[in-house]
Amino acid sequence: RRAHERAIEDVRDSMREIKTGKALFHHNLTVFPLLSKKARTPDYLLLKEAIEKKLAEVREVSEAGSIPELVVENRASRPILIPEGEILIGAKQNRTVNVTILVREKTEHVIPVSCVEQGRWSLTSRTFDASHFATPGLRGKKIASSQAHRRATGRAFSDQSQVWADVALSLGAAGAHSATGSITDAFKTAKERTRKYRSKLVLPKAAAGVLVASGEDIVGMDLFDSPKTLRKIWPRLSESYFLEAAFREKRRKTAKATAADFMKALPPIIKFTEKTSGFGQELEFSSDSYAGSGLWYNGRLCQLSAFKIKSVQSTVK
Repeated sequence: RRAHERAIEDVRDSMREIKTGKALFHHNLTVFPLLSKKARTPDYLLLKEAIEKKLAEVREVSEAGSIPELVVENRASRPILIPEGEILIGAKQNRTVNVTILVREKTEHVIPVSCVEQGRWSLTSRTFDASHFATPGLRGKKIASSQAHRRATGRAFSDQSQVWADVALSLGAAGAHSATGSITDAFKTAKERTRKYRSKLVLPKAAAGVLVASGEDIVGMDLFDSPKTLRKIWPRLSESYFLEAAFREKRRKTAKATAADFMKALPPIIKFTEKTSGFGQELEFSSDSYAGSGLWYNGRLCQLSAFKIKSVQSTVK
């Protein structure tokens, strides 16, 4: 128990030392770079780069498949980090990862996912590729329902109906036609609309994370243990934030105090998940007002995502 308490205090200390940098702003979106003095060289691979190097394979769990699960085979000599919200495209339907997972080297691991392509259940490829990231609004509710479901059943499955509703909102906002109801079609349709966000909101090289806000509202936060990791992920991760913002009204620049208050609220409510989905120690929040998924690995805060949400009640009977 004492070791557990010391470990969670180490997590909280790591969060408290994160500083918010100079805000970047365009139209209705304010991005605060998150800076850390404890940045380290990553000792893991990201899923996308592992797939591209043929060091990992993601596939259906069986020939029949299972909507809320996929299997990841790690052939590398290092662990593979799969951040919550990453979208995997291919096989029988496109999915998004429910919680942050680290897959141990030279192993296979079944991961919990949600469907983000409602109208397809047919094989287009044997394996999956890593594509975009789910939108922050979808991610926050998905994390909350997945963690509530796991506390009740031991399995981090989301409220799939809610996920599909959020996908439909994104497609509708973008005016995207999708024959299979895939959220990836919203990204394709919105690409020109998000172009200015990409050019205006350029992160400093030292950023290890971002806190994104719109006016007085916190949109979401993503943090990694290394600026190198963020630089690899940001081109895809940023599109999810830009997609939600591109079809909303203009808002004023967010005050730094709003970002500081959000960051200050997180350390006291973070805790280790009782039933971790992978390697390392998974993190979540003990509050109905916040949802987040993270990972404490090798003595450091490897990854953390956090969102402000409305209370999510478990739908498990």
